[in-house]
Amino acid sequence: MIRPAFLKKGAVIRMISPAGIIDPFLVEAAQAVLEQEGFKVILGENVFARCGRFAGTDTQRLYDLQTALDDPATDAILCTRGGYGLTRIIDKVDFSRMGVKPKWLIGFSDITVLHNALSSVGIESMHAVMCKQIGKKEAACENLLKCLKGSLPAYKTMHNEKNIEGHCRGRLTGGNLSLLYALQGTGFDIMPVDRILFLEDLCEPAYHIDRMIQSLRLAGVFDKIAGLIVGQFTDISGCDSFTYDAYGIIHEVVKDLGIPVSFDFPAGHTDNNMPLIMGAETELSVSADYSTIKQL
Repeated sequence: MIRPAFLKKGAVIRMISPAGIIDPFLVEAAQAVLEQEGFKVILGENVFARCGRFAGTDTQRLYDLQTALDDPATDAILCTRGGYGLTRIIDKVDFSRMGVKPKWLIGFSDITVLHNALSSVGIESMHAVMCKQIGKKEAACENLLKCLKGSLPAYKTMHNEKNIEGHCRGRLTGGNLSLLYALQGTGFDIMPVDRILFLEDLCEPAYHIDRMIQSLRLAGVFDKIAGLIVGQFTDISGCDSFTYDAYGIIHEVVKDLGIPVSFDFPAGHTDNNMPLIMGAETELSVSADYSTIKQL
């Protein structure tokens, strides 16, 4: 895997909206924070465009994404928000110039599509907060800035009763469960062998979570991974009528596989969304008292 260069003062961050529409105030607030850090921020031509729920037409969003990927002066690409839209254009994206000048791609949620695509061409990317949280300059934003400047993620999390003890090492993959489910059978599917899988999701009924987890099970994903990190499953409805909550659904499937599993990691659709480098060699250790995640 290729790791883009970490950022120094004067580095160029290009902000684009490849999925849902974004409030200009959130973009401007994030831009101000990044410029205070000494970065140069360039806005994509269509960053504020609107076409229904999308930040512009497919053509407009593809243009800004391709321009950012190809630009040799750009050091990082910050997606302004997730939402929905990347599955409509991902098969039209040319990643060839990213190999000439690799740059950090930053985002989460729908941006999972881009993380998977970049992993398939051997380039690391950053699962992290976007404009809304950066503009507030909360703890997760501070951690993103440290990561962009070269501080590799290392975390210690408290014990969760559903944790499964063990130790493993592998490259990190995954992201939003709904997107991983949608990408199955495509050229942007999970590459699970000897990987550590990360999962999170938002606003899904419990039976949807079960359906998606069972689909990954039937595809053999959980039989191939080295370990599992379960992030935040936020605003999941219908758990009472489904017997299990989201964590229980996942635990039921992986409990007998003999791999380490760490639940309740602070990443996903939550303000406390800690950065993770997708594609990075990662060590996961789960003990009776706590879990540690170290990226190398």
